[in-house]
Amino acid sequence: MAQACDLSGYLYDADGTRVAKGSITVWSCDPTQNGFHTTNDYVLGLGGEQVTEMGVGDASSANSASPASSSNSALTWQHTNVYAGGKLLGTYDSGCASNIAGLHFYFDDPLPGSPATRGPRRATFARWGGLGTRRAQTDYAGVLEQSCVSLPFGDALSCAAQPGTTYSASLIAPTEQHFTGKERDTESGNDYFEARYYSSSMGRFMSPDWSAKEEPIPYAKLDDPQTLNLYAYVGNNPLVREDADGHGLLPVNLQPHLDVSQFTSVHEQLSDKGADFIGKGFENPKNEGFNKKTGLYYSYDDGYGYPTIGYGHKIGPKEDFSKGLTHDQVVALFKKDATIQVNAVKKWVPFRLPQQEVDALVSLHFNVGPNANLAPERAIMSGEPVTNPDFTRYNTVHHIHNYGLTVRRIHEFNMFDRGIYNADH
Repeated sequence: MAQACDLSGYLYDADGTRVAKGSITVWSCDPTQNGFHTTNDYVLGLGGEQVTEMGVGDASSANSASPASSSNSALTWQHTNVYAGGKLLGTYDSGCASNIAGLHFYFDDPLPGSPATRGPRRATFARWGGLGTRRAQTDYAGVLEQSCVSLPFGDALSCAAQPGTTYSASLIAPTEQHFTGKERDTESGNDYFEARYYSSSMGRFMSPDWSAKEEPIPYAKLDDPQTLNLYAYVGNNPLVREDADGHGLLPVNLQPHLDVSQFTSVHEQLSDKGADFIGKGFENPKNEGFNKKTGLYYSYDDGYGYPTIGYGHKIGPKEDFSKGLTHDQVVALFKKDATIQVNAVKKWVPFRLPQQEVDALVSLHFNVGPNANLAPERAIMSGEPVTNPDFTRYNTVHHIHNYGLTVRRIHEFNMFDRGIYNADH
C-alpha cells in the first residue's frame, strides 16, 4: 500500500513467477473479485528474469508510485534488460524513465574475501558480476551517468548523477533492478526475490522460507546456525553471499579469466601427481593385503575395524573380494573411487579449481567420504581463506586423534596452498 487510497496487486504464473503488477480496489487474491487493473506486464527470460517491461502510459508514469493515474491506459514498452549468466548488464529504454534514451550499462562492486585477494595462485580468478548491486551506470560510450551507494543489506540505496559530467542533471534509473539485481517495488519499498519479498530496511524477508517438499527447516544448513532463522537474509553474511531466488544463501559464482596459464593445469579430474600422492603415498596396497606368492591383493583391517582392499577401498556389505584381486583390478577400483571423490569436489565447489586444489580435496574426501561438505570447500564457497586447521580438523577416527592422519592433512594443505606434493610420513 503506497498511499491510504492505493492498493497494489500482483499476478503470478503457474511456476509462481510474477508476470504482472496492477492496482486493485479491494483486498482479495482473486483478480476477478478485486478489480485488478494491469499497470505493468513482464516478458520473462528462461531463468525467470525480467527482460522486457510493458507499462501503462509512458515509462515515467509506469515507474511512479501510482502508474494507474496516467491518462494513457494502453500498455507501452518501457525498457528491455540485458542479462548474461543471470546477471543484469544493462538496460535499453526510451528515455522517458531515465531522461536519456538508449543503452545503459551497470557495474557492481568487487567483494572483500574474494579468492582474487588470497595470494598469487588466485590471481587469475575474479568475481564475475559480483553481488549484482548497481554501483555505477554508464551510457553506451562508457561515460559515467550516475553512481549508487547502499549498505550491505541493501538499505539506504540511492543513486545520484555524476557532477561535472554530461549527465550532471537529475537522472532517474532506467530500471527498478537495484539491490543484487532484484526489482524494488516503489509501492512497498520491498525487493522482489521471486519466492518471497525482502525488506532491505529491516535486512529480513517479509515471510519465512518455504519449500515445495515439506521440511522442518527449509533450506537450512544444520551446521550453520545463522541459516536456522527462516527470515534471515543469506545467513546474515551479505558481503560475500547472494540469494538467487529467495530460498536462502548462495555463494557468489566464481569464474576464471580466459588466461589460466598461471595454473599448473586446470582439470576436473585427479592428476597423476595427485593419484601418486594418494595411491603410492598413503594408500599403497603393497604395504598391506598383498600376497607375494599369489601376486594377488586381499582384504585387510585398516586398524579401525573397516575391511579394506587395494588402494584404500572400503569394502561394502555387498562386495566379495575373498578370492583376491589382480593388480589391474585394484587399479580399476582405485580409478572408480577417485571418480567418486572428484565428483564430490564438483558437487561442493561447482566451478573449476587449480589442479593442486582438486588433488588435495580429492585426497581429503578419500578419507572422509564423498557426502561430507568439507571445511576447505565451505571456505572456498564463502569467499574466505582456506587455512591449515580446515584440513587438520579431520584427524580423528572414532573420536580418537590419529598422528598419521594429522601428517596427511598437513601434506594435503601444503599441496592445496603451495602446490607441494609430498607424501613422506
